[in-house]
Amino acid sequence: LAVLACGFFWVGVIDFVHMLSYRGMNLIPLGGGNTSTATWLAARVVQVAAMVLAPLLARRAVRFWQAFLAFGALALALLVAIFAGIVPTTYVEGSGVTPFKRGVEFAIVAFALAAIVAVSRLRPDVLHPNDRQLLAWSLGFLALSELAFSAFRDVFDSMSLLGHLLKIWSFWLIFEAAV
Repeated sequence: LAVLACGFFWVGVIDFVHMLSYRGMNLIPLGGGNTSTATWLAARVVQVAAMVLAPLLARRAVRFWQAFLAFGALALALLVAIFAGIVPTTYVEGSGVTPFKRGVEFAIVAFALAAIVAVSRLRPDVLHPNDRQLLAWSLGFLALSELAFSAFRDVFDSMSLLGHLLKIWSFWLIFEAAV
């Protein structure tokens, strides 16, 4: 839970930047479709990293502040790379998502599926079977969410809405497992 908590704090930070960079918000000077799409990807990368690492580190003592700072370093590095223009274009107005974005989405899906396997292999003395199931379902909804986002053509279309709804459901299941 400590690994998930540390990772998801930074997911929330990046998702907040994602919201502020959304087209029409006019709060971040470099905002727009590409920036909001890139920050979305950054948040999902941190999310899937936390969800892959959590079951792998479940039997080890994890120092909270080390995990917090490690995820923070990853999150800040991704944000700096986005705003410095190092990250390739993820979204082009009128055309939709780029092959780079689709590739990252498919990598996130692959890691989510690998995390399902890792979570399902945890023994009952490490993670209660009900919590294992909730986390596995959360990862499944994360994978479906990313597949929906790989297919949208405009940030306001139905696939984008579906992706956001699936993400909410994924987060709810993590909440259920943690609480």
